[in-house]
Amino acid sequence: MQTAEAVRAIQIAGGCLTEYVPSFSADGTQIFLCNDAVARCYNAQTGQPIFALEGHKGVVTSVAFNPRNSKQVFTTSLDSNIRVWDSTNGFLLRSCEVKGPVRSMKLVPGKASLAIIIHDTQSAARLISYDVSSGRSVRSVHKMRSASQLAVSADGEYFATFERHSALVWPIKAATKARDPLRLHHTKSFTCIALGSKGDSFAAGDASGRIRIWHDLNAAVAAPEVDSKQVKCTTVHWHANPVGCVAFTEDGKYLLSGGAEGVLVIWQLDTGVRQYLPRLGAPLRTLALSPADPSIVTVGLADNAQHILNFASMTIKSSIRGIQPANLSGDENPSGTLSSSRLLRLHPRQGYAVLSATGACLQFIDAIGNQSVMRLQVASRNYVAQPHQSPAFSEPAVLAAAFSRDGATLVTLDTRPTGALSHKATDSCLRFWELRLGETSELAVDGSGNAPYVLTTCVNDPHLKDITALEYHPFEHLVVTTSLDKEFKIWQRAPEKGGGAWSIRSVASYGDEPLHSAAFSPDGSLLAIGGMAITLWDAHHHTHSATLVPPPGQPGAVKTLTFVASSPFLVVATKDTLMTWNLLTLSVMWSYSLNITSLATHPTLPQFAVSVSRPSAAAPKATGRVETPVPAAPAGKKAKGKKAKGKDASEYDFPEEEEEDAAEAAAGEREAPASFPEPRATSYALLFDAAQSDPLAAWGLRDSAISAMAFLNPQLSSKVPIASEASLLVLTQERSLYLTSPKATSTPETGGASENKDENELLSEGGAVPEQSLFLSAYGKFKNPKARGGAPAKAEEDGKASGTLAAISDTPSHLLPSLLSLCPAFLDSL
Repeated sequence: MQTAEAVRAIQIAGGCLTEYVPSFSADGTQIFLCNDAVARCYNAQTGQPIFALEGHKGVVTSVAFNPRNSKQVFTTSLDSNIRVWDSTNGFLLRSCEVKGPVRSMKLVPGKASLAIIIHDTQSAARLISYDVSSGRSVRSVHKMRSASQLAVSADGEYFATFERHSALVWPIKAATKARDPLRLHHTKSFTCIALGSKGDSFAAGDASGRIRIWHDLNAAVAAPEVDSKQVKCTTVHWHANPVGCVAFTEDGKYLLSGGAEGVLVIWQLDTGVRQYLPRLGAPLRTLALSPADPSIVTVGLADNAQHILNFASMTIKSSIRGIQPANLSGDENPSGTLSSSRLLRLHPRQGYAVLSATGACLQFIDAIGNQSVMRLQVASRNYVAQPHQSPAFSEPAVLAAAFSRDGATLVTLDTRPTGALSHKATDSCLRFWELRLGETSELAVDGSGNAPYVLTTCVNDPHLKDITALEYHPFEHLVVTTSLDKEFKIWQRAPEKGGGAWSIRSVASYGDEPLHSAAFSPDGSLLAIGGMAITLWDAHHHTHSATLVPPPGQPGAVKTLTFVASSPFLVVATKDTLMTWNLLTLSVMWSYSLNITSLATHPTLPQFAVSVSRPSAAAPKATGRVETPVPAAPAGKKAKGKKAKGKDASEYDFPEEEEEDAAEAAAGEREAPASFPEPRATSYALLFDAAQSDPLAAWGLRDSAISAMAFLNPQLSSKVPIASEASLLVLTQERSLYLTSPKATSTPETGGASENKDENELLSEGGAVPEQSLFLSAYGKFKNPKARGGAPAKAEEDGKASGTLAAISDTPSHLLPSLLSLCPAFLDSL
């Protein structure tokens, strides 16, 4: 196994873009978004990324421009730091520290260096005034149970926050001198607030969907002892769910609001007239208006998209999308094997990461550039808000996708909820797509950001029960699907003259057990189907070739399986076991007792990777992700966790906290903030050579569970400076993409299953020992110099030779060794 210094996992894409309120530049041409521990600058006209402000060790919580210097931008973070940057080039100018993780900050217009900050303390939260030029706190204004939203009026005269049923409004003088706030009480819990540009209006949305608007606050704030009931207040109500965000326009004549309905509501305060911008696709979380154009607003959605729109013309100007969640409801095909959150494919042409996205879409991600390139709407879908406090209902979702070798053909599987009268929870649809005619080798995206695929064939309910696997043949236009209905089907595309439509070529089953997985061999000659046993089929004639039955003591349905390139091995994962089968001997080479969550094989090398969750690991609070390299096993030490030694996943060599810290220091990884508990790795990825039982490399991710993995295409990895030949792309449950970057992946000189071990020793680690194989008979005879030295052959050697000839005649050609090895063995047997 490699040392900790040689293996790293680097986050290259993903993270939330809509959790915190963004900020426009003074001229409205740039917009800054909080993205985990980074603040990213985008072109507000096109949505294209410009640069990133990197340096914080915790999640960035706010971005604010200096009111007196538009070229300076401030960022705050949970690492208890405030940083000042040059907004034109992203250079760090200075940094100052706060006495706790900063949740929110607003710079006060008209004041040279005054800021209002809410930060966490050990037991609560505190609202303070802060001098950003000197880096010192001015005074503590208010102690709160927990951090909440902060608002400052555009004229810099008032600031406000809320606590449950009470809204608190202060004059700016309270930032430097003790002053009681104006308390505005309500029977419902507040969810969001906004101050008018001149501080004369204050709006607060509540949990029932109502918005209360207080008017003429000047006199009331000047005399805070005034009963809040005497302050003029109006209530407006349209939202059926808790209000997610509110904002006043610069002139104070309009109020914008949004929530779970996915609709931007525009209230004309003087007349009470409402206007709507509907079908935004997801609940609204944030609103921010451009200081340069009062009609431009950016809307942050729960699907991790920022839409920059003109609410005067009711049009969307541009969109900025992060990696989107697979499904907003979180209820995706609960009874099936496939999952939209675990879908990860690499496009064969450009190497884009293809993921399932909200709204029954496929999202194409440029992982290296951290940019959403395009989307494909697989199934029609209109977003419907779920009633507040009602049981969640499932949405349409894309569960699987597969590409042809050249990427010109795409196959998708999507599900949708059924009606109340149906006997099934969901209906499925198998769709076949082709690239648009006239497209070049590069994927061209139209102005709407849609992927250039057109639907050619649609098959509703292709199986009687849930589909569990979808795979494309590596060379031919053949697709296999397996299902819980105990059948697998092979689909074939008609010739171009026939319109290119798809139809069923064959249907088969084996035994009376549901099927869970399928895989084609790299050369396309074999098809492996996984159920309680593994069956091998001729991929062209669809005839049964062999059956692989797991050794005793290793029961369980095959959850996933895959062939290993440039080798005769098949990797199989059940619920709690990882096995490597040798197809030449039809036996288990070695196995581990591990709960495998995902499996990936290298496209050209005889290597594969598996992800494992740490047993009984509770994810700590997020403070910005920190990757944990796994320390290497000592040279010559056996990999633990093998069934032959009676060990399970809980006894695997997961690193302890002290070892992680030492490895992190050696690898130069950043440390977590001292004010937070040290996080520990919750999931691990292991890189194997198929012929060896010890991992070649390993790494862990803190605070993140691995959903899926895929090896980079060798042509793509050669163009990426931080990638290597065996770089692995990792998708986490938090919808972030990591790239593993081992310095080398060659087989270690010591440790692991070495070449000196004979077959009996290797197989004793994995289970039963088979009879002498064709492979060993042929190769062993050739490597023995005495066999060609003219010495008289013994009777038992003659028996082996005749057995070799018989085996050669009965073995399929695609399983035979090369002729250079077979010919000497054949001549020696004569």
